[in-house]
Amino acid sequence: ALGFQPSIRSEPPLDAETMSRRAALAVASLATLLHSSAWTSLAGEPDECPHGQCPREDESALLQSHARQGSVRKEENVLSRTRLSSLLPAEGQEFKEPPVIRSPVRLTLTTMKICGLQNGQECWHTRVYAAEGVPPSLPGPTIRVKPGETLKVHLINALENPSPDCWTTLVNRTGLEGIFDTVMSSNGFCHLNSTNLHTHGLHTSPLPGGDDVFQVVEPGKENNFTFELPSYHMPGTFWYHPHRHHTTAIQAGGGAHGAIIVEDPPGSIPPELENMEEKLMVLSLVDLRYFIHPSTGVFGQSSMEKYAMGNLWKNDQGEYVNKIEVVVLVNGLYKPEMTIKSGKWYRLCIIFASTELTVAIHDAFHQKAECEYRLLAKDGIYLNVAPRDIKKIYLASGNRADVAFRCACEPTTLRFCEAQLISNSHQPGPNSSWAEGLENATEGPFSGISQEVLNQVLLKLKIETGAPKEPALRSFKVNRPCYLVDLRQTTVKKSNQGRLEFMNPTDWYIRWSNKISGGIAHGRPMRVEDETPPLTFMKVGEVQQWYVRGPEGEENKVAGVSEHPFHLHVNPYQLVSLSPPTDPFFQVGDWQDTFLHSTGQAMVKTQLDAFTGRSILHCHLLDHEDMGMMAWFKIYGEEGSWWRGARDVDPRCYRDQRGMGYEYVDPNATMVQVAPSWVKADPESNCHAACTDLGGCTGEFPESKTAFASILQELGEKCEITDAVADCAPCVDMNTNSCYISAKKEAMRRCAVEPPEGFSRFCHCAGI
Repeated sequence: ALGFQPSIRSEPPLDAETMSRRAALAVASLATLLHSSAWTSLAGEPDECPHGQCPREDESALLQSHARQGSVRKEENVLSRTRLSSLLPAEGQEFKEPPVIRSPVRLTLTTMKICGLQNGQECWHTRVYAAEGVPPSLPGPTIRVKPGETLKVHLINALENPSPDCWTTLVNRTGLEGIFDTVMSSNGFCHLNSTNLHTHGLHTSPLPGGDDVFQVVEPGKENNFTFELPSYHMPGTFWYHPHRHHTTAIQAGGGAHGAIIVEDPPGSIPPELENMEEKLMVLSLVDLRYFIHPSTGVFGQSSMEKYAMGNLWKNDQGEYVNKIEVVVLVNGLYKPEMTIKSGKWYRLCIIFASTELTVAIHDAFHQKAECEYRLLAKDGIYLNVAPRDIKKIYLASGNRADVAFRCACEPTTLRFCEAQLISNSHQPGPNSSWAEGLENATEGPFSGISQEVLNQVLLKLKIETGAPKEPALRSFKVNRPCYLVDLRQTTVKKSNQGRLEFMNPTDWYIRWSNKISGGIAHGRPMRVEDETPPLTFMKVGEVQQWYVRGPEGEENKVAGVSEHPFHLHVNPYQLVSLSPPTDPFFQVGDWQDTFLHSTGQAMVKTQLDAFTGRSILHCHLLDHEDMGMMAWFKIYGEEGSWWRGARDVDPRCYRDQRGMGYEYVDPNATMVQVAPSWVKADPESNCHAACTDLGGCTGEFPESKTAFASILQELGEKCEITDAVADCAPCVDMNTNSCYISAKKEAMRRCAVEPPEGFSRFCHCAGI
């Protein structure tokens, strides 16, 4: 009816030479556009009906056509202050949680018109989920399931055509703006109304019919998804969202997401935790900026919508949303008020259901109240020993945390005391000024990374006085399923070791090498229109060890896991070596399925348990994923195979629910398995590799020649200590027998430094 004829031509695959030219063009074009008057000339009146195809006036939220283009304004790269938005629910409503549904589920991807209660004149549409008996909402309903259950989802795609393919969206871009779009997005946004379903963090099969992100449900179609949870699945907090490549960020970042809670079976955790009242917090990011960070290739929702030739994320005047405003909603509410009892423990299940940015959550602005936090689990997996005292909750996009939380009122005659749960990169003082908005962290595990921390009040806490203070929580260990046994002391054979390199911005791909260091790394951007091959082949039922970082030989500040949150589908991974800065929230031995850290690199181990097929990995800045920063391993072998060495590591590990349980542990007891130690690394090897089975590299450095001499004596090394500087220090030149103690490398980089040929490093390992 609109006269729109999408092309059926598919985009030709890119060869290496073309990719190299595009990378060079990206750098040159980016510099030109950011420093020339041509960039400012992009502002102005919107184009009048591109291609002469104007849609009729229609209030339908399902009208998904390429309509009038919105204007593009020059924006600040960093949001220094956020204005109170008129496009939000009223501030301070009573805290509530999303409705709960159970399998079988009928889930509908549809659209919803959002208008602020403070100013109902300004509205736009976005994509969200509805369910049987649950209207469209942001976030979607919470799905609760038990280990061993089968989660059956009938997914209905109520979006409409057209849903232009990548070639169509590419040729639609014209002029200088089109060049900029193509360079930055790498043709990343298309197929905006086709969809599928991903269960983020679940240990379930990636084969077709399950958590297979290559399945497609086209507009107006529907399909069944079956997620079989093993009976030994770890209980925890997970979430679901679309994962159709090239439109993941548009759909999931626009509001199509919801929580999944895998419930703890009775008796599997201590009674004080089993009976603890849960508070689910789904943090949904609402980013109204049109264009965000040209230097890092992060796009706004409305700009991705425009590039994909979509018609949502527009106001009633037909203009794409373009405001310098970023906020987080908690269960769809803006700064809601949660009433809790003084001294009572609550279990906060927090999901950062975002495609970008970070949060650092803690309490502030107390009025006769003090709050405390005990970390229980991260990314749906209980800590080796819980709970752990923490001061802040650090979440990158996609992360989850389960935290025991309580606030206590000081002696008072008042009925209530107050505090606020905020996200902020630093602790504001009682008299300090504090502006909501975004800023780069200057301390802690997110310091110096490009993804800013959101500064905002998340919850207002109304704390009811009069209740007695509950006892302190005892330390405990849960019995672990065999796929989550502690791998820190497990030696992995060389054929199961490799290196993952998350590339610099505008490169948009992940490289793989079958060596921890050295060797040739290969990879290419993943595209829908070509058959992107697997990075490598791996056998099910075995343990893998990967060094995750940026391009070898380059600083990880602009790549690696300081720029790209590393997300792995189906099988989580364990941190076995991590550089400073350290924080109680991130410790060697923790399990993650998504990881961002300022040092840019980490050594991890994982079990490829039970499931064959495509093992997906990608950057969880989901526009980066859409632009090609996604890859896959081919997992082959007999379905259901598991690593028999798990029982040698932990004889009590279980493969069905009968093995679930817990034990209390004495937090003051000595539980040292491996003592901290200095070791001599293999030639040309870094300290992450040397300390992989010894608790990870600490980055410590001899404080003096005397201390260094003592270390050398302990290791039985004889060499001449020199004052000359070497980046690999402390290290030895085996050709001259000279030992170096002085280095220019900053401390947080020392673990990752790889020495030149003929040198070996001395490394301090943390112990276990």
